[in-house]
Amino acid sequence: MSTVYNSEVAATSYNSSRKMPENTLKQWMNLLIASVPKSEISKILDLGCGTGRFSFALSESFKCSLFAVDPSAKMLREAHRDQKEKKDITWLKGIAEDIPIEDDSMDLIWMSQIFHHIDNIDLAFKEIVRVLNKDGFLAVRNGMVDHIDEIIWYDCFPEAAEIERNRMLSQEETVAQIIKYDFRLCTAIRLYQYFARNYDEYVEKISGRGLSSLIAINDEDFNNGVQRLKLWAKSRQQNEPVFEPVDLLVFQKG
Repeated sequence: MSTVYNSEVAATSYNSSRKMPENTLKQWMNLLIASVPKSEISKILDLGCGTGRFSFALSESFKCSLFAVDPSAKMLREAHRDQKEKKDITWLKGIAEDIPIEDDSMDLIWMSQIFHHIDNIDLAFKEIVRVLNKDGFLAVRNGMVDHIDEIIWYDCFPEAAEIERNRMLSQEETVAQIIKYDFRLCTAIRLYQYFARNYDEYVEKISGRGLSSLIAINDEDFNNGVQRLKLWAKSRQQNEPVFEPVDLLVFQKG
């Protein structure tokens, strides 16, 4: 999985710039709950949990034990800071290709925006199949290349957009990739999620450089992109909310 988030600065910027409005988090959880039998979910793995923005929501929504795995110790440290009274979350350092979880122990695996970061898909899915129980569910929340042109900031950061185009798949390609590992598709939803209340907030979030492709480009290209984004925002109605498309694919094992 990608190592771009391993620095302290990257982990902190991710936590602030990728912060999701509470109502948007609830919307994702409602979609997930509508796609899996909640009564059958007692253990969840948040694979590639980052700073835990979905870990807390999953734990609260399903009222069950949650195991959160991420390769970045810095990300996990940020998650610990936000944990507060949440006692049913176990934080573990690990990668998708070597998940530190027992066989047949998880009812649901949640993967948010990590599919395109996995280095070895075959090895990762061998592990995913191993830790999921017989009838377990896999939920993949991810951006797809077939709606990349709808995302505003890509036009302002062509170097980062090129990185995304080269590593992302379409929804059709993603489904085809996953069903090879003995999964069947249950749900495919594209949500235009609320991302920012206006363009000023949108510029502020993108300028936080929390996205992996923005971290990967050099500082000059990033700063030039920020200036282009600011100029673009000035030409728009400032009270317009910003929505971005993200897909949710839910599969069942077997």
